[in-house]
Amino acid sequence: MQDKAPKQADVNDMMAAREARAMRQQTMLMARPLPLVSFTLNIPGPVKNSPLIADAFDFGITLIENRLRQNRIQVVETQLIRAFTGDHLLMSCQADPLALKCLMCQLDEENAFGRLMDIDVLDTQGFKIPREAVGFPPRPCLMCGEPVSVCAPSRIHRAEDLFFRAMEIITLTLRTASARLIAGLAQQSLLTEALVTPKPGLVDQANTGAHQDMDLSTFISSACALRAYFEDAALLGMRQAGADPASIMPALRALGLCAEARMYEATGGVNTHKGAIYALGILSAAAGRILAQRSVLSADTLFDTAALIARDEVKHLPALAAKDASTTGLRLYASQGITGARGEAMAGFPAVRHTALPQLRRYLAAGHSMNDALAFTLIHLIPIAQDTNLMKRAGSARFMRLQQEIRALISQGPLSISTIQALDQQFIAENLSPGGSADLLAAAYFGHGLEHVNPRGISISPVPPPFCTSLD
Repeated sequence: MQDKAPKQADVNDMMAAREARAMRQQTMLMARPLPLVSFTLNIPGPVKNSPLIADAFDFGITLIENRLRQNRIQVVETQLIRAFTGDHLLMSCQADPLALKCLMCQLDEENAFGRLMDIDVLDTQGFKIPREAVGFPPRPCLMCGEPVSVCAPSRIHRAEDLFFRAMEIITLTLRTASARLIAGLAQQSLLTEALVTPKPGLVDQANTGAHQDMDLSTFISSACALRAYFEDAALLGMRQAGADPASIMPALRALGLCAEARMYEATGGVNTHKGAIYALGILSAAAGRILAQRSVLSADTLFDTAALIARDEVKHLPALAAKDASTTGLRLYASQGITGARGEAMAGFPAVRHTALPQLRRYLAAGHSMNDALAFTLIHLIPIAQDTNLMKRAGSARFMRLQQEIRALISQGPLSISTIQALDQQFIAENLSPGGSADLLAAAYFGHGLEHVNPRGISISPVPPPFCTSLD
């Protein structure tokens, strides 16, 4: 079923909306003689509201709220009106009117989206403060950059072109904001995983585990170098939201190789996050795809989408192993048929979805700190993950016994930090490092974090055609 076309507003509708807006402003000023911020979106043409425009309006609210909070300006009262003639926000603020106008004009000037934000500041007498009063130039035209006061009366730009330009700006703005949010969470997942202490055989805040070539600072440098990659992966998922999900992987692999190069440059040639680049890259692309399709972003949709993106990954293993079995993963596939990280991704990260994430939620719900909850969750991952890094160090027989020992440890009762510390010393003595499990722990934190992100202002809609051709 096709979506219902947005309702169009005529001249009378807009006049009535402006009168109602002015009435609300005066009512708030009478109740509280404080400066007002009045926000609408400046959308050319008769279509003033749609799912995409509503997303943009909510994103604008987020920008305004952040700017007020950063400057410690208290909002005393808020009114939000949803209407087909355009949504409207009113905020009564405890602030100097000129300072308030200056802050709002700064939002106008920061990027193209600011040109669409129609933010008025009214003083306590109800007078609108002009931009010129705080040293800002007139608002520029969307198309040519000339002052709107010059272009608008002469109608030198077609309404259809102005509308389509506005939709392009909105789409690009929301995509960029969403990708940055996803990338920030992916980077935070790497940093958080690195800081979790204790972790058996792994680098943490207490020691370098079973490693002599890296420490905590190495992991921090690596995580800082990878943020742009995660943003690119999310944008890739958005751009190819209408294509076969498996078609994302070739381009994602190319991005991943560039990310590996940045990782090695940041770490002086040390492999800190190669597995995480693979796993979190797929998950970042999956998150971007979900948002672009306007679907619900949850752990279930995340891992389902990741499975679709990675569905052909194991198919490539025979040819890759025959061509060059130089990596640990390919050697283990060639000798034992172990699919490792590729198999985990193709199956939708079952170790994360069915073990790590539920355990993390359980420990957090029981009142444990994030550090301890993640430390305990890692122990649950070790017996079930196809951790090729641990397999390489332990050997097949020791790896199987080790998994049995960890299962027995878990079955004995509640885990404790002291138990994990003892396990850490054992792993260090045996030169064991569950690096693959650590990558999956970061993926679990990423999945948990996505479900706790405020979705307002990050939904993505495809650019609609101009209203003259799509709307009657």
